Amino acid sequence: MINHGVRKGYTSIIKDSKTLASNNEDDIIPAEKRTVSSVNTLNPDLVEGFAFHMGLIAIATLIGWFMQKAVTIYVPGIPLFPLVMIGGLLVNMVISRTKHMDMINLDTFKRIQGFALDFLIIGAVASIKVPIVIEYFVPLLILTALALGMMIWYFYYLGKRFFPENWFENAIVHYGSYTGVAAVGLLLLRTVDPEMETDSGKAYALRAPFYSPFLGGGLITSIIPVLMLQSSSLIVGLV
Repeated sequence: MINHGVRKGYTSIIKDSKTLASNNEDDIIPAEKRTVSSVNTLNPDLVEGFAFHMGLIAIATLIGWFMQKAVTIYVPGIPLFPLVMIGGLLVNMVISRTKHMDMINLDTFKRIQGFALDFLIIGAVASIKVPIVIEYFVPLLILTALALGMMIWYFYYLGKRFFPENWFENAIVHYGSYTGVAAVGLLLLRTVDPEMETDSGKAYALRAPFYSPFLGGGLITSIIPVLMLQSSSLIVGLV
């Protein structure tokens, strides 16, 4: 789909399909083209800049963790990810109203983002339970075929209409997320927008706190197995 999109000119950043198939020489940035990935905003004798930025992320994560513990009492199974996003929003709101905003370096956050995303993708792939896939091969195959047809229709038909700007990048991150997990969506987005030059990643992150608490591992997703056991899987599926 990405190769097809590049050839058709749907993508905003990647304009040549050759850039998608890199070789070892392309993977190593020449010395004359290398750029500084981040800058120090603090005296290293006080605290290492990378550690300071990691600390802010840790605070956001801790806020999200406490929120999860509180919400789980009423909504069991709610994922941590959207609550950490809310924690990050709170940290941003507080620090942006102080003089300490000058201590923030966005390039450092981008390096942490890339670092964390690589491990997130590896973890998502490694967590696939092959024996379960083999045991339920036939129903999974049917479900996959139906879902794939619906998602391709969503991507090519609704994607262009939902997103007036950078529709391919916006649609591909949701396509990957809906057919897999958030890590898959972000992986596909990085393929077509390696430096996150479009607003697709930001838009996806901003929507997550409003969507993830309910679907994709949230409230509605967690109660579906209970409803299926109490009634009929066919009825629940149709609803």
